[in-house]
Amino acid sequence: FMWVRVLHLLSVSESLGPLVIVIRRIGRQTFTFAAIWTVLLLAFSSAFQGCGLDLVSASNTSEAQNRMSRWESWWLLRTYFQSFGEPFFDELVTDSSISIAILMWPVMNLMLVNLLIAIMNDTYAEVKVQSKLEWMVEMFHIAKEYRSSSRFNA
Repeated sequence: FMWVRVLHLLSVSESLGPLVIVIRRIGRQTFTFAAIWTVLLLAFSSAFQGCGLDLVSASNTSEAQNRMSRWESWWLLRTYFQSFGEPFFDELVTDSSISIAILMWPVMNLMLVNLLIAIMNDTYAEVKVQSKLEWMVEMFHIAKEYRSSSRFNA
């Protein structure tokens, strides 16, 4: 990927180097955030499963929703879609499932988005404080890389 190589070379720039470092660190921390999001998604999916959401009667739903609710993994996909705002209120047949859906929206949307923003802001502030040092370290690594002989011609 040529653009990865261009980003690597831009880290030599004194003004763009710290931003490239921020992008790299935020990319790593996004995987940590995705793990937290997945754990919460599985927790809410299990809570919905425990509320008896498989007891949906065929008379209340359309044919397409009946097909979807017969999928083996629909309990997880439904919670995935609900975490992004699709309520599926016609499938929430118990009061506890409606309560979980109402609780899930602020947790999955507001709290986790604010957590992601805080993680990214913290990373940016950390690199910004040490930007000169970070830039010098990156410059050293690139100079060391170009001084060593490569096994490849490219």
